[in-house]
Amino acid sequence: MALRDPEGEHVRRLTAVFLGAFDRSEVATLLKTGLNINPDAVLGSGNLTDVLGEVFSWTGRRGLWVKLLEAARAERSEKEAFVLVVDEVLDYVRAPHALVAVGGAAVKPPYEDRILYNRKPFLDREELRLVCRNLADPHGLRVFCLRHSTAVGKSYFTELLRHVAVRTPRKPLFAVVELTQPNAQPAELSAQEVAEQIRYDWNESRPLPTRAAGVDSTVRWGRHLAKFLMERFTDDRPVWLTFDRFAPGHENRPADDVADLIEELARIAVNPNRELRLVLLGYNRPFTDNSVAQAAHTHTLQPISSAVLIEQVNEFVLSHANGGAQQQQAQTILEELAKSNPGDGAYELLLRIGIPDLFKAIIP
Repeated sequence: MALRDPEGEHVRRLTAVFLGAFDRSEVATLLKTGLNINPDAVLGSGNLTDVLGEVFSWTGRRGLWVKLLEAARAERSEKEAFVLVVDEVLDYVRAPHALVAVGGAAVKPPYEDRILYNRKPFLDREELRLVCRNLADPHGLRVFCLRHSTAVGKSYFTELLRHVAVRTPRKPLFAVVELTQPNAQPAELSAQEVAEQIRYDWNESRPLPTRAAGVDSTVRWGRHLAKFLMERFTDDRPVWLTFDRFAPGHENRPADDVADLIEELARIAVNPNRELRLVLLGYNRPFTDNSVAQAAHTHTLQPISSAVLIEQVNEFVLSHANGGAQQQQAQTILEELAKSNPGDGAYELLLRIGIPDLFKAIIP
């Protein structure tokens, strides 16, 4: 559960010590040199007493508030009273699941980041951010199925999942399993191959069991592998598993070892005593276990039109470009994106072709 600062005590204390430690020109220099932000975009023409709340709010909305405090602390490290207050606030903000209200805005948790790993953009898709928030909640979502049409950015969601997972207080074992390969024959991996891929992603040296010839055909090998993975390899650590790129029509085939493996993982995930989160991207087979069917959350992802996406990209540029050559270079790329008009399935295409270059242009 997120923590908040309903009475604004942190903001009041920070405002008092900032006003005692900095004047308006020094805050402008801090924004420019410490955060690479054009101070005129934040400070306007008001005096520091009037605009300091807006400085906290502006940086908070963009996930830069902690960076602001760290830069200010470095500039005034000799002022013990200032450092004491800043350190107390930083300790509070960095506590697990902390979310502090700052000037009407909030310090962003990782599922709200629009820059992943400090290098990849992730725009829009508020519904997927909400899923990540619920997955990170110890009492939240355990099994999530994402339905979709083609070219909607479903696979790019794995980037946000990974970004959030490694920033949760107890960093989970994380793996993404792609059951088919792009531009290849649509045959899915076997359950044994799936388990080997998970073992590889976990950097696990211990071997998996293999199915011996002539084994009793009543043994559900996929279920056996799922139990083995969770009982032998996790060492009581939390686990986030994502399955992607299911073969078309997989839901119409008879149940096989892969379906058994996923079904068993889902059973383990809904057990409140286990720390497994299971994300299935494009999985259309119904669950046979009623407890899983009731606990699983399903969402259908709709395409983003190119017009909406380009609007998001424009807003992203305005939030991050700092004028001058960066702004001009970013604007040139935006104009090229607008001309491309890739259609309603634009999200992944624009991410792949346009936005990485745009990102490099505006983020030093």
